[in-house]
Amino acid sequence: MIKLKQNNYFSHKELNKLPFKKIGTNILISKNIKIFGYENIELGNNIRINDYSIIIATGPLKIKDNCHISSYCLLASRNGIYLGNNVGLSPRVTIFTQIDDYSGNFQTPSIMLKEAINPKNSGKVIIEDKVILGINSTVFPNVIIGEGASVGIGCFVKKNLLPWTMYYSNNSIKLKILKKRIKF
Repeated sequence: MIKLKQNNYFSHKELNKLPFKKIGTNILISKNIKIFGYENIELGNNIRINDYSIIIATGPLKIKDNCHISSYCLLASRNGIYLGNNVGLSPRVTIFTQIDDYSGNFQTPSIMLKEAINPKNSGKVIIEDKVILGINSTVFPNVIIGEGASVGIGCFVKKNLLPWTMYYSNNSIKLKILKKRIKF
């Protein structure tokens, strides 16, 4: 196990004082991140969240066991984000559960507004177990990423992704079927 400077991360005592909905054990959260909506966040065990990430949980956010959120990630969970077990988010991954369609026909999304925007552009994101999202990937609303999927650098994930499949490019093109990783 890698030894990290504990003064850069919230201590166990400090984490337990924060108003999380649920918090497990062995959690490393950098003191250099921004979290909004603690009361909507459930954390499992063995989770690490690195510097300069932003978590906006105006809706439910559930992170299961053994997950790593790298630096500069954004999780905007108005409609719900679920990260399964053993999920890795590389630096600068962005997950949206609500976006504008830029048509001018619907209200521009705002965390301040209660009204829904175009329902096609609003919905939960489910990332199943053993998924890795590459650097600068963006996940859009109403998406399920299947177990064991591997998403390459800079992908725009706008549709459901099959389990145990590798994807690349900004259109999330299927590259190949992966072998199931038994050990993690």
